[in-house]
Order: sequence, then C-alpha cells, then structure tokens
Amino acid sequence: MKSFSALYIDLMKYLKESMPEVKHIDLWNNQPFNESQENAYNIPALFIEMPAAVATRISNKRYKADCTIRVHILADFIGDVDDIAPEGIRNGAFEHLQVLDDVVYFLDGHSSETVGYNSIGLESIEFAASDNDALIYHILTFKTQLNIDAAKRTYIVKPRPAFEVSAEIPE
Repeated sequence: MKSFSALYIDLMKYLKESMPEVKHIDLWNNQPFNESQENAYNIPALFIEMPAAVATRISNKRYKADCTIRVHILADFIGDVDDIAPEGIRNGAFEHLQVLDDVVYFLDGHSSETVGYNSIGLESIEFAASDNDALIYHILTFKTQLNIDAAKRTYIVKPRPAFEVSAEIPE
C-alpha cells in the first residue's frame, strides 16, 4: 500500500539496516522536549517527522503528495573539539557528525517504487536548540514525492443498544 505510514516504515527499516551505529529510530514526538513523558531511548537516535505534504488528486483515491521529511538527530553533547582537547573527546564529537553525514549519504537519492516515493533530496541542515544541555541536536530536511493510493478501510461497527420509543405522552 502506498501511504504515509508505508513511507515511514520503509525509511525506518532502511535507516536501521544502513546505520547499525544508530541506537534508536522512532516517529518524531518532541522527545527531547518532553523527556518526562517519553520512554527512555539510547543515543545516537533518529526521529522521523513528516510535517507537511501538498497533495494533488490524480484520480479517485489516488494522489501525488510533495512531502517534507525531517530527520532529527540526537547525540551526546561534546563541548570541546578544538586541537587542545584530547583526541578521544574530539573523536566523540566527530561521531555525531558522522551520523549526520551517514543520514545524508543514505537518504539522499533513496527511493522506493513499491512504497511509491521518488528520489529523496536534501533541502537543509540546521542546528536546533535543546532544553537538555547533554544533547547535540540537528534537523535534516528532505523532500520527496509520494504516490498515495487511498486504500479502502474496514471498520468494525459495534451494534448500538436498542432503545424503545414511546408514543405515549406522560401526564
């Protein structure tokens, strides 16, 4: 089925297979800003967000959607990466940049005919502030076009309890 959920599942599986150094991949839900309400996760972590899509109807139940995909990258914050810092500390900071590079490498140009999305293209990279001083946080924004087949959904309809209607008017 060609849908937003299929796109998310495909990206999650593809990134897990391509980037075994990533400890956690999930759908974006403001995790670094809602830590008290979220389950714990190991880092480096990737969170996939699909904030916007402009859809054009092709035919009955078929659409093309220009989708924005954001990949949030969270890793341990390393304060010093200058040449005075010990090599181990510098290398730790560069591990975060390597994760960033790998996400770009693996997603840029990736596509799936089965799921129905065209070649993904990188749009921007931004550093984002986090309330947690122990994290370094980047957002990568990609664009793709998704072909959507709106599948027929089957819902379970529960019978409503019967009620009686009285034609008598109470006195």
